[in-house]
Amino acid sequence: MGGASAGSNSGGNRDTSANNVPPSRRKYQPVTGTLSDPREKDDTAAKASLFRETGATNIRNTTSKFPTPTLVIASKPLQAGSRITRDFFKDKVLGSKNYKGTTKQDFERMSRTAQESMYKSYITGRTSGKTDAYGNPVTIICYTLWSWLSSINFL
Repeated sequence: MGGASAGSNSGGNRDTSANNVPPSRRKYQPVTGTLSDPREKDDTAAKASLFRETGATNIRNTTSKFPTPTLVIASKPLQAGSRITRDFFKDKVLGSKNYKGTTKQDFERMSRTAQESMYKSYITGRTSGKTDAYGNPVTIICYTLWSWLSSINFL
């Protein structure tokens, strides 16, 4: 019953777990290689999740900084809407006739900065009324009608 501790594989009372080994004695294996190397981590899924959650995170952070009652109540639906819009952009807009040069796979290989830049360009066109949901330019008649309707004060 005496002698060795439960976590030990030697005869002494010495704990050899990684948490108890001084940094100077730890053995590190450098991560090298390319994505074809099985030791290299493919972060495509993590980057896709980060792109999807960026808008919701920004809304959440704004709500915590300025917790007005209206913003607190609207926060969850706004976060959901942001995720839906970003999913639509990736699934339906990329690869369509207005974004022929960029497929979903090309977009996922881009840097986060490039992804956000492309999405910002798309969303700016959407919110200004210059493009529809698929990135098609809105005709002048529709754009003029939209501008006129948005200028009317219904109160």
